[in-house]
Amino acid sequence: MHPIFLNTFALNQQRRNIPPVAVSNNKGYVTNSQVNVAPAVEHSSIDALRKALGLAGRAHRDRKDLEMMLTAMFAFSDLPAGYEEGEFYNIEAGVFVRIQNYTVFVFPARMYHGGTSPRAPEGVVVEKWAYRMTAIWYPSAAVL
Repeated sequence: MHPIFLNTFALNQQRRNIPPVAVSNNKGYVTNSQVNVAPAVEHSSIDALRKALGLAGRAHRDRKDLEMMLTAMFAFSDLPAGYEEGEFYNIEAGVFVRIQNYTVFVFPARMYHGGTSPRAPEGVVVEKWAYRMTAIWYPSAAVL
C-alpha cells in the first residue's frame, strides 16, 4: 500500500484514539458500516435505484468520508437465476463493473460513484423476495 495511505491510516487512528485490532501495527481499518438493500426491478425499469435508495441511488460523493481513505463494498444477493445483479461505477476514476455475488470493491467514495438496481430478465415478473444487498465499510471524517 502507498505510504500516503499508511500515514493517513496511522494519523486517523491516533487522532480518534482507535486501538489496534489483532496486531499492534494494525492501523488500517474503518470504523463505520452500513447495509444498502436494493430490490430487483423489471428489465425495462429506469431510475429504480433512486426510488429505493434516495440520493445514494444516483451518482454522488460521500463528502463526510475521511479524505485519502478508501471505502469497501461487499455485494451479496438473493436473486433468482437469470437476474442481473446490477452495475457499480466510479465516474471520476473511469470504472464501470458488473456486480457479482460475494465480490468486494474498494474505491475512493469522495469521488462520484453510484450503481444500478438488479434486474429481472426481459419479460419476467419480478419476484418480491429478489434483493441485492451491499455491506459498506467506510472511514468517517467525524471526530468523536
